[in-house]
Amino acid sequence: MRCLTLLCSLLAAAPLRAQTEDPAVAQLREITNRETLTEEAAAVRARDIAAWLDAAKDRELRELAVLRTLAEAMGADEAAKQRASRGLVAWFVAHQALPVTGFDTVAGRIVMFDVVHRANAGAWSECTELLPVVLRVYPDHASVFWLLGRRGRDAGTAEGTQFLQQHVIPALLADHALDDAQRVHLLRLLYKVEYTGPKPFADVAGTDLAGRAVRTADHRGKVLLVDYWATWCRPCLEALPDVVAAFRRCHEQGLEVVSISIDDERDRERLAAKVRELDLPFPVLFDGKGWKSELAVANKVQAVPAMFLIDRKGRVRFTDLGGDALHARIAELLAEK
Repeated sequence: MRCLTLLCSLLAAAPLRAQTEDPAVAQLREITNRETLTEEAAAVRARDIAAWLDAAKDRELRELAVLRTLAEAMGADEAAKQRASRGLVAWFVAHQALPVTGFDTVAGRIVMFDVVHRANAGAWSECTELLPVVLRVYPDHASVFWLLGRRGRDAGTAEGTQFLQQHVIPALLADHALDDAQRVHLLRLLYKVEYTGPKPFADVAGTDLAGRAVRTADHRGKVLLVDYWATWCRPCLEALPDVVAAFRRCHEQGLEVVSISIDDERDRERLAAKVRELDLPFPVLFDGKGWKSELAVANKVQAVPAMFLIDRKGRVRFTDLGGDALHARIAELLAEK
């Protein structure tokens, strides 16, 4: 009877605790989870985070001090952001979860990009240690394996190759969050498995951001680069300048580019702002359906960036190129008659 009485008292107290949550926690949750679809909205969020940090600087947050770290990781000061991101990663190494709910998506994204930066710096032992942590806190496992695995693949070092082959690939094969099609697709990307021969591209059609009709089939007879990307994908944004440069250099020789965004409808304004910022000189197909878009499903695109370089006969000849390799392959196909 005493145990039953105690249980009832705990259950009765639970709603009270929920009602007495620190207002500062609720405020930060609202700020960090805002959709920043425009540069102006992002600036407002950064300003509000700075104000929150200023108000919280002299408070004793105790077990909630990690929220100050999370807020700093989303601030405007790059040096402070990097230190805070490392601090948040350290938290997740020592703890399974944050002490309060509602910050998981934001925290997972911060951890993900922190480990990507470590991979960019060639810190493979750190990446090996943190791979299970990223997979625990970041739900999009396909992106984790692609973003980290490709860096190990392309590093050109024994350590990078070892990270890919001995850590990323075994984790990928054992990951129950992926289905067999996703595993095969990622393995093909990570090992740069070329098609056994030229394959037909599944032509897609839709409208660009201005509502103009765009069809990849209209470019038959020219060399066509189809680039799948998203505004939330940092490697995509890093690759776009090469695509723009290739188009400006080779368009008059017969190169066309069709860019396809797999952003969701809620990101339309942010996508439009990014297209203006990058001054993209080619059409950007967008239907707002994200990964469910037929634009992506038609060519089995399950990770971005994804590029298809298509010859004059409409056949896929090369995939997932970048940098000098992209320019070299374009020149090769343009030279073909």
